[in-house]
Amino acid sequence: MRGRIVSLVDNVVERGRGLAEHGLAYLLELDAEQYLLDTGQSGTVLLHNAELMGVDWNRLTGIILSHGHYDHTGGLRPLLVRLRRRVPVYAHPDIFRPHFAREKDGRLRPIGLPFNRRELESLGARFIPVETFSEIRPGLWLTGPVPRRTSFEVGDERLVVWTGGGSRSAGLSGTTEGRTPLPESGSTTVSPGPAGLSETKEGRAPLLESDSTTVSPVPSSLAGTAEGWAPDPLADDLSVVIQTGAGTILIQGCAHAGTINILQHVEAHLGRQHFSAIMGGSHLGAVPVSQLEAAVTALRGFDSDQLLLSHCTGLKGAFRLREEFGQRYQPFSVGEVLEF
Repeated sequence: MRGRIVSLVDNVVERGRGLAEHGLAYLLELDAEQYLLDTGQSGTVLLHNAELMGVDWNRLTGIILSHGHYDHTGGLRPLLVRLRRRVPVYAHPDIFRPHFAREKDGRLRPIGLPFNRRELESLGARFIPVETFSEIRPGLWLTGPVPRRTSFEVGDERLVVWTGGGSRSAGLSGTTEGRTPLPESGSTTVSPGPAGLSETKEGRAPLLESDSTTVSPVPSSLAGTAEGWAPDPLADDLSVVIQTGAGTILIQGCAHAGTINILQHVEAHLGRQHFSAIMGGSHLGAVPVSQLEAAVTALRGFDSDQLLLSHCTGLKGAFRLREEFGQRYQPFSVGEVLEF
């Protein structure tokens, strides 16, 4: 297989006329096919950068969603409007589960997919559930849910889900980093919040009722807290694996399952691999230093050529990876291209 990977959305633009935002989207060009991994946060950045880089959306074969956070799914609706046709969207069924982040002051902020399933399907999305390690075309694999086996990849303690009954409104934040509050994965309001939230921004029609059949229960091991909130298991977190003549490429959205868990999961299915590149988000910027150090140490045990990690890797993670791996580590900012 021959192809290339193009960074369309990332937190950083190092050169050129591209735009940046907190989010991720990569165009995967594989022989004659094109897949988009994630859609960034707004759609504005995705479509602007795609036009700047000469992307022909008519060639798009399918969309892959790594997980249901807004900074990876927020561009989905604008892209579907641009495409004006049906397109496969590969994702875990929990992609529509409401996700929240706990702020320092204790308030809870909705960070899930900001659109309703039926609305997206009406615009052409054909959702294909990914619940196991799956090959969707020769040489292109999706990991599906990744078992959490390492002792040190405990994840981001700020990320929570509602496990109780009744209202989820207690403690919900009314703002999201200066933006209009995001809806709760298809609901028309977030309470408490400013009046008129059910009226959509950017001229969108009001969102429809959420499809409850897409929400899976929280594992029994995650008992709800006294107030009904529990750590988010993020079962929808998946990564992309591309097998090339030069080696295997692993592309993570945010690696909420943990990069080492993901690498072990890939090798459990495909055998020992030579990774020509490990890329995407790693979420190392939001974890304790002890977890960062343990992950860096464990990374040495895998056969890899390049670490092209950015987005939620953060400055802390980036500096530590460069210190440990030297030039083998490079950020993969907007406009960067990996050919194979």
